[in-house]
Amino acid sequence: MKTRKSLNRRILIYVGGSSAIFVLLYGFIIAAYFMFGVKVNNKIILANEARAYADAYVHDVNTPKPERSFLKSYRNEKNIPKALLEIFPLNERKHGDMRLYDAELFGNIGNYEFEAQQLKDYCRGVRCEIFLFYSYHLKDDQWLYLTMGISPEESEKEHHEEFDAAFYILISITIAFFITVMVLTLALVRNISQPITALAKWAQELKSDNVDDDLPNLRFTELEVVANQLQFAFIRINNVLEHEKQFLNNASHELRTPIAVLATNLALLEKMRIKGSDSEAQDKVIERLSRAIENMKQLVQTILWLSKNTDDLPAEETVELDVLIEQIINDNRYLNEQKAVTVTANLHPVSISVSRSLCVIILTNLIRNAFQYTHQGTVDITVQSDFIKVTNQCFNANNDILPAEELGFGLGLELVRRASLKLAWRYESDNITGGRSVTLYF
Repeated sequence: MKTRKSLNRRILIYVGGSSAIFVLLYGFIIAAYFMFGVKVNNKIILANEARAYADAYVHDVNTPKPERSFLKSYRNEKNIPKALLEIFPLNERKHGDMRLYDAELFGNIGNYEFEAQQLKDYCRGVRCEIFLFYSYHLKDDQWLYLTMGISPEESEKEHHEEFDAAFYILISITIAFFITVMVLTLALVRNISQPITALAKWAQELKSDNVDDDLPNLRFTELEVVANQLQFAFIRINNVLEHEKQFLNNASHELRTPIAVLATNLALLEKMRIKGSDSEAQDKVIERLSRAIENMKQLVQTILWLSKNTDDLPAEETVELDVLIEQIINDNRYLNEQKAVTVTANLHPVSISVSRSLCVIILTNLIRNAFQYTHQGTVDITVQSDFIKVTNQCFNANNDILPAEELGFGLGLELVRRASLKLAWRYESDNITGGRSVTLYF
């Protein structure tokens, strides 16, 4: 299933959305702390007024109460307007505590409207939106009450420039923060997308001839792990394909001779059947067919086993090499029929412990290939206590030794070499005058 989702776009959406939410929260927090600062500032003003009065009250109880254009104070609870007592009950008073009432948040209290004449004086005849009530405990169990009224309209007129400056600073910080986050996000996306693109391009161009090349610089460990896994998987697939290719090449090359033998002898057998030849001649043809089939089975078994690239070997048993080689020579003598080839076997009794089936495959391929590729000449087979040696020399019609470059055992030698490695036998193949000498050391 093909997806149309873009990783870069998804990162930008997530980070951009998170930044926007963070900026909004940041704005609310700044606004809340701004109001908190306003409250703390007013509380400090009222506390300073109360402490200054308390210090003077210690020396003179008739000290005038603090009065300002923005501040009213009371010593006698009966003088406090009922509207304020409704808002700030005295049973909730605490020493040094300031209480705040915001009419915009809490509405009007009881039947007392802010427009009442007794409260208009707090805001110079204008409706007060915010009231502050500060309680301070004096000596002799006396109390001082300080009250302030704040009119937003009046505050805005007096502090318009300050509020605007604070607002613009807040907006500027918010915008700068958002832009910074988005720029950093774009840089991060670019920094991530470039190695991802490099990984995709490298994977797209991966081929059997460059699979072992060094990986591109992907910057991140995670991407390098992915690339290593891709490379390892490609190498394994490439090895499987290479083994299959080798199997097909080996099979097509090595099976041509037995298939030709089968075809020829089947045609001969059919002619004998039509002519009514004696059974002995037909039995010889059938024997040759059986040998060709057996050779094909051994070749296919060898090629399949080598293609698996496994170290598992069949069970070992005691093998008499001289007897086995004599049998293999007899089984493959048909290859020298109607050819001027002399076979010399110098076989000493030798017994070894080895996988019999694999040993048969190796020796059969070695001897059969020597017979097959020697059209005129000699084949010498020697068995000693620690090695087997097969040498062939080819001659032309004038009994002259042929040049070495025209001779050899063909693809069968490669099968022998690879199979010998499985048995840990040392394999040596040397070009000699007019032929080749192959030695297997146990």
